[in-house]
Amino acid sequence: MQSPKKPFNIKVIRYPTGQMQVRRYDSLIEKKKSKKKKIEKQEQPKVWIDGFGYCTQYTKEEYLEFCKQRNYRVAKSVSETRKRVYNKARSVGSWKYFLTFSFKNDLPNLDRTDYKRTSSCVCQFLKNQRRQEGNSELKYIVLGERHVRVEENGKRAYHYHALVADCSFRMTDSGRVSFKGKTYKKSYLKKKGIDVESLKTIYNLDGFRWGYTTCIEIGETEEDVLRMTKYVLKYLCKDLLDSFQGKREKRFFASRNIPAPVEEIFNVKSDMMDAFIENILKENLKEVSHTRKTNKYIKTTIYETKDI
Repeated sequence: MQSPKKPFNIKVIRYPTGQMQVRRYDSLIEKKKSKKKKIEKQEQPKVWIDGFGYCTQYTKEEYLEFCKQRNYRVAKSVSETRKRVYNKARSVGSWKYFLTFSFKNDLPNLDRTDYKRTSSCVCQFLKNQRRQEGNSELKYIVLGERHVRVEENGKRAYHYHALVADCSFRMTDSGRVSFKGKTYKKSYLKKKGIDVESLKTIYNLDGFRWGYTTCIEIGETEEDVLRMTKYVLKYLCKDLLDSFQGKREKRFFASRNIPAPVEEIFNVKSDMMDAFIENILKENLKEVSHTRKTNKYIKTTIYETKDI
């Protein structure tokens, strides 16, 4: 997402599904030129810096400044990527399934700690599904996540989560269900006297030859879409994006047939902001369903809307 050329304090986002979101900023948002000076490498012998080890490129003060700038870039990358995924996820009326892909550790020609190779397998599997009957309009968003456990090569393996819509997969009942956010065998819950018929069944997809899959159905209401959108964003954490430093890797993968939302920005006087937002809602036949506030960088009020 590119920085705006003119300052603004209100942003209106219209999604292809008919939903609309209004963002109100207490401070004016404008593009500022960076005043940070680029740190140039110095020709100097290897020296020991307390707390950092041997360093041949920077003095201690320059190294601290480099770390500060690097953390800022990572945080900004996380924020921008989350915005893009959020907008794409909300641009689809109803997601049908939530998928998980993991890889076997004994594949001879595939290293599951290789992000580029493993992500390519997942995307290729989803693209191949388009050739199946009923999947020509398949939409998907794929996000990666690193395992906690470290492999023998000192790296951490990847697994992937995906939202899919407009699809009809071949799948098999795994014999498990989702209960209170966890996975249980149906037989175990039946012994506990729990009605498994009212719970969501977990399926396994057919045809993923590199490892294991799970598939669970998503509700079709607007609340279900919002809940699942926020849920998948937690996988876009600093830990994952930090592992991409120095590499030109895609942060997420999405099908090209997901329509983009339309954004408009306005610069409104502070004493007229309430009337301006109310007028926008009336023009679009919307009313506020709920609001939420954020105060991480700039104090922001987000208005979620619904049809009148």
